Amino acid sequence: MSTGDQYRIKAAEFHAESQRIADRSLRRQFEDLSRAYLRLADQADRNASIELVYEPPPPKLTDEPDQAGIAQNIERYNVAYRLAWKHISERQKREHPNVAKFLHDVIRQQLKEGAAEPLFIAAEALKNVEKLTGQIDSDEEPIGPADDRNNRLRRALRFVTDRRI
Repeated sequence: MSTGDQYRIKAAEFHAESQRIADRSLRRQFEDLSRAYLRLADQADRNASIELVYEPPPPKLTDEPDQAGIAQNIERYNVAYRLAWKHISERQKREHPNVAKFLHDVIRQQLKEGAAEPLFIAAEALKNVEKLTGQIDSDEEPIGPADDRNNRLRRALRFVTDRRI
């Protein structure tokens, strides 16, 4: 038995009940119920003849960050770039005119990989620039081959803390 038929049976029961009741107010309520169930039966018949196919929306790409994430990455990029740029000597900037673009590319790649700390992003970028240019100079002291990553990080950290004071 279809849903529409079930609603029609219920409508007939309400109609029969309305015929037995003497109270006009109660009779009217049963008649209203009977008509409502007849409308439900018609709607159920229409719904049964329609074949609905639900197509879910295309999945959201997880690689697309939300607006807040984009703003955070821009801020991280700016801070990391400034930190790293300060530690590249003017001589190296002249000798390697593409160092700015290389630094930009390295920082962007790290952000795409999920790096979040600008200080570490800058240190990694300097490490990669060092491979490109052979050496990174600082205005404070020249970096020699004996310097390791921790020394570069300490200098970068000093730079950050000096700027905040």
